[in-house]
Amino acid sequence: TQSNSKPSLVTSSLIGGVGGLVVAVAIITILYLCDKRIKRLQYLVSEEDARVFSAGADPYADGSLVKLATAVTSEKPEALLIASIAPDEEAKKYAEAFAEALSATGKKSKLVEFGEGKEDWKKYFAADRTDDEFEIFSFDGSEKGALGFIAAKAGNACFVVNQATVRANDFAAAVDEVNAAGARYFGTVLYNVTDSYTG
Repeated sequence: TQSNSKPSLVTSSLIGGVGGLVVAVAIITILYLCDKRIKRLQYLVSEEDARVFSAGADPYADGSLVKLATAVTSEKPEALLIASIAPDEEAKKYAEAFAEALSATGKKSKLVEFGEGKEDWKKYFAADRTDDEFEIFSFDGSEKGALGFIAAKAGNACFVVNQATVRANDFAAAVDEVNAAGARYFGTVLYNVTDSYTG
């Protein structure tokens, strides 16, 4: 029995549906604003510097090795640092895969790994280096303060970033450290991309 003094079933359903939608949108917006992960590289670095070689489940998505090799071949840097911002073994694996991909193109390259239990970067850069090989440096981010120095020696730095765990301010700080050292932020390989990343 319907009463003239109360809303009808249809009106009540509409009010409940609209109210629920408004609450859901508010919750999603708050979660998005509170999420400190990288949402868009252009928010952190300039538009022309925000080059992304991969943005997928794994770092090799979107032909990232070919894209990076093409950028290196066309821009002709003398060396490239492939680094993670927080300790992450994926940077080392990606650097190895990139060295193989670059060698397959006929470019003579040499991979040098820095980090815990690997090559000592202080001794390496103190010694004489050959100029006929393209040097690919890998750094796992295990030693604080070393990123800028290694990037300065390489001249260019590409980051391998787990978007699901790396905070936006940590990424921005790493880019600032590279730029402050006089090196060039070359681009980013994003992987493990979550719904918070908008591209």
